[in-house]
Amino acid sequence: SVISSVVYLFANKIILGYTLGQQLKDIGINALPAVTMTLVCFGISNLCQEFAPLWVLCLQILGGAVWYLGLSALLRNQSLDYLIQKLKSLKK
Repeated sequence: SVISSVVYLFANKIILGYTLGQQLKDIGINALPAVTMTLVCFGISNLCQEFAPLWVLCLQILGGAVWYLGLSALLRNQSLDYLIQKLKSLKK
């Protein structure tokens, strides 16, 4: 819940020395692509109302994935870099 998240933010600052600014930056770098991806998917559903629902769903998945990965790459998201490195190591 929101209340427990706020409590954890302050507890991390006190116990770990992990400042609120650092925490919000780490959260924001992951939240920004996710939140904006929902807007992209919502826009696709509004623009493609005349298409069959299955096609709209496919477009939303493709458009959302491209948006999320592209924005994460632009923001140099470390989580995305970690995932790519793990996928590369599995491929070997």
